[in-house]
Amino acid sequence: MTVTALVHRRRATRRPTEIDADVVIHPVVHSIDGRSAPFRSVELGGSVVGSARCAGDVERMCRIGGIADLTAAELRIHWRGGGPGYWG
Repeated sequence: MTVTALVHRRRATRRPTEIDADVVIHPVVHSIDGRSAPFRSVELGGSVVGSARCAGDVERMCRIGGIADLTAAELRIHWRGGGPGYWG
């Protein structure tokens, strides 16, 4: 196994902390007035870049933020308040 493959394998198998994450997905926010759908804030490089209502929104924000060339195994995401299947 090459060094590159080993690094990628380690990244894929360990759960990233918020400190070493490329992307931080914040807990679900429910609207107070009941008019808007639940969403999760998305943070790239320490700045909140938008609100996601599904995993597709997160992927779109990553592309816009310039990290489209990373595969899912290489991308380090820290999910706060529920994993990728929880959208409220």
